[in-house]
Amino acid sequence: MLNISNYCLMKKKIHQIFIAHRFEFTPVTIAIVLSGMVLNIKSLNELFSLHAILIFVIVNIATYWGSIYNVYYDYELDKKSPIKNRLSKSIDSIGKFLMTVFLVIEPIIFLALGLLLSYLKENYVGLILLLIGTFFTVAYSKEPLKFKRRGILNSASLFLIIMFLPPIYGYINMGNSVNLYHILLILGLAFVEYGLGLYYTTVDYTEDKQDRIKTPSVILGVRKSVIVSLLLILMGIALYIGSYMVLSPNNIVPLIISISGTFISFFWIIIYYFKGYGSEIVMEKIIKKNENFIPLWVAISAFSVLIANLIYILK
Repeated sequence: MLNISNYCLMKKKIHQIFIAHRFEFTPVTIAIVLSGMVLNIKSLNELFSLHAILIFVIVNIATYWGSIYNVYYDYELDKKSPIKNRLSKSIDSIGKFLMTVFLVIEPIIFLALGLLLSYLKENYVGLILLLIGTFFTVAYSKEPLKFKRRGILNSASLFLIIMFLPPIYGYINMGNSVNLYHILLILGLAFVEYGLGLYYTTVDYTEDKQDRIKTPSVILGVRKSVIVSLLLILMGIALYIGSYMVLSPNNIVPLIISISGTFISFFWIIIYYFKGYGSEIVMEKIIKKNENFIPLWVAISAFSVLIANLIYILK
């Protein structure tokens, strides 16, 4: 009985560690970083090289650390939210010692691996990008900077550390060549993902407003946030069209796949928008109710670009 009890406690602890690290976004991270990596390869074999494995490990550990770092410093805020109080409960379950281990050891690991990768490639641009991402992760969550509270800095931080730097880091480290249209394609992906990210942060509109946290959603209001989210997604689609038309003029399949995956989330956001059009309160309730679908939408849009990029590269 004791062994079974210990096993159950350990299983519960591991589950809470996954929650605090926001493991539900793992597919998104994988798709985003691979989308950048595959643009700078000549064959799929390169994805199994030491460089590729290091990139993959570094970005994932950095993302997990960024998530648990934010969860830790948003503890009091998440505790008040009926949607996100599971995150504060995960911190309670993990305990102070393990939290300290994760917060201290994980950045040491991914920064050390980042330094190793840059040394092997004899190119330290990737390490600089990693350090920039680490700074913005800390600045976003922790006082006295707490960019999360500071409007445009909130947007800039999330755009960089989640949507733009991971695929660029993968792209830069997989090769030495840089193609402007590859960068524009990555930028398009970042706009789409940030559009969905803005929609996701609107889940916390009431809680953030009560705590005087000036997120973009609080500044804009629920309805305008959804509209801006849709416009950002359209900007991303426009960049897909411009980039793929130049990169793959004789094969429109990559363009069709990337747009199709993106339109799934775009379509549902429009439906929810008109369902709650008459009241911002109703619209926020609809967003909260369907919050669990957002990681799926993000994953579908990211994987559609990954598949499109693979078809483009392997043409």
